[in-house]
Amino acid sequence: MAGSAVRRDQVLAASWEDLRNLLAAFQAVPPYEADPGFYVDWGASEAFQVQVGKGECAQ
Repeated sequence: MAGSAVRRDQVLAASWEDLRNLLAAFQAVPPYEADPGFYVDWGASEAFQVQVGKGECAQ
């Protein structure tokens, strides 16, 4: 499952171990101080903030 793009047929043919390994990189969230860029949405210029409340889709 090498490469940057994963196709549907690759996922369906993969073992659970392959999928766990592929997704492992997305489980760790670095502290803000270590990687401030991680907390900026694509195309945005400001860091996002986690807020508890009514979501935009729940209106």
